[in-house]
Amino acid sequence: MERNIKVSISIPVYNTGKYISRCLDSIFAQTLQDFEIIIVNDQSPDNAMQIVKKYAEQEERIRIFENLQNMGLMWTRREGYRRAVGEYVVFCDSDDFFPPNALKVLYEAAQINGVDIVISAYTYITVYQKKNILKQQQRILSQEEMFKALLSGEIAHSLWAKIYHRKLFFDYEYDTFEHHTNGEDMILLYQLVQYAHRMAVIEDSTYYYCQNLQSSTQKRLSDKQLGTIVNSINWFYDFMKNKILYRNLFNKKMLNMLYFLLSQDVAKKYLFKLNTEFMQQVNFQFVHRYWSFPKTITFYLKLHSFGLRRIFTLKQSLFFYLRNILSK
Repeated sequence: MERNIKVSISIPVYNTGKYISRCLDSIFAQTLQDFEIIIVNDQSPDNAMQIVKKYAEQEERIRIFENLQNMGLMWTRREGYRRAVGEYVVFCDSDDFFPPNALKVLYEAAQINGVDIVISAYTYITVYQKKNILKQQQRILSQEEMFKALLSGEIAHSLWAKIYHRKLFFDYEYDTFEHHTNGEDMILLYQLVQYAHRMAVIEDSTYYYCQNLQSSTQKRLSDKQLGTIVNSINWFYDFMKNKILYRNLFNKKMLNMLYFLLSQDVAKKYLFKLNTEFMQQVNFQFVHRYWSFPKTITFYLKLHSFGLRRIFTLKQSLFFYLRNILSK
């Protein structure tokens, strides 16, 4: 296969037989055709890989790799980007898809601006097919500005809706964990930004993120998933704690993640596995420095009241149940 490959598209596959054709069709419909598709099968139990192999029989730009056992999304993504030969790398989840000009827009933005990473807007599609475009303001970001935008939530922690220069994956080694499928995007993205010098944000939407009620981000979290979230939070703390420039944004981000964990971990089983260095700081005065008085009170009630956490969890369980029923 001797040709100029501008973009490598890395797609982990697990249990998305319903959606994989839509994903692949959107790639082959791209206006930029100098690409390769790297499929990594994470031991998908459904028919997704049968569908992929039928496409591969007709299209040499698909390269297929297999995990020997189920390894989780983080490990599977690494297996994909390590095999990339394109000038740039793009990530896509197999239940999502691209608009026709996505690769062209991302590639040209990277080339014209001479940047390591391009961040685009994206379109969120609900189970009711309602589309919402999550817009971005066009600009060039330094590494410092990018960290601030991530910590403040101005830019999403997702790996998709972005394009990365291939050198970021081959010049550096990144922390990667087995069986890690929650919070994994954040861990890799912060490490990539650590080595990026310039980034560009563009206004175009280059990705369709589809709400999938069967995905790990749309369900009540299992004990295993809560364990990986705690690992992600602890990793994040160790990675950011000495970056004094971002201290306030970092502390607020940590509190937000702690608040989310409390909404899922009723018995506080995983709360006690959080980094003790951070938890020792979490008193009323510290929390109120970053949150309003009502939210601080709510946080403390939730932190110290099993009953309140249980009520919140039951409410969330009812919400997930009704949403699943209404989507059928």
